[in-house]
Amino acid sequence: NGCVLYYAMNTSRAPFNSLSLRKAAQWAIDRPSLIRVSGQFAGKRTDQILVPGVPGFEDYKLYAIKGADLTRAKQLAGNVGGREIVLYFGTSALQTARAQVVKFNMEQLGFKVKTRPTSASIYYKTLGTKGNDFDVAYAGWCADYNDPFDFINVLLDGRTIQAENNTNYAYYNNAA
Repeated sequence: NGCVLYYAMNTSRAPFNSLSLRKAAQWAIDRPSLIRVSGQFAGKRTDQILVPGVPGFEDYKLYAIKGADLTRAKQLAGNVGGREIVLYFGTSALQTARAQVVKFNMEQLGFKVKTRPTSASIYYKTLGTKGNDFDVAYAGWCADYNDPFDFINVLLDGRTIQAENNTNYAYYNNAA
């Protein structure tokens, strides 16, 4: 079964309740740099939520995966005016290094980034609590079954959002 590592953008609050700002952030993220700080065989950069081999996977090439495209990102974002966003990540050296890449990328887009390193012992409990103050947070998911449901529905079905123990860290809730 496949695993996907990603940065969840909290859609329950501004600024990432805006589709254009979520798209802008996707264009601004330098995926090759995230892989480089992780190590030579740490993974494969992608812009997909499904992993190859899962029924329904298609490599749509939605965003820049060979490096950030800051021009495109800024076109989508417009002027974010130094708006502050909160970036959550674990306290390991690897998580800190990855967070520095994302922080730099978001600052290039015009955000002021407040970092929030969080102990591994409470990290996912914190993310899974509705109403938390993060805007962007590192997360990972390994599917139990080779089924798109185990990625899309588990991670993005807004009907499952509750007060605690959420896995939909983006708090995405769109019936369509």
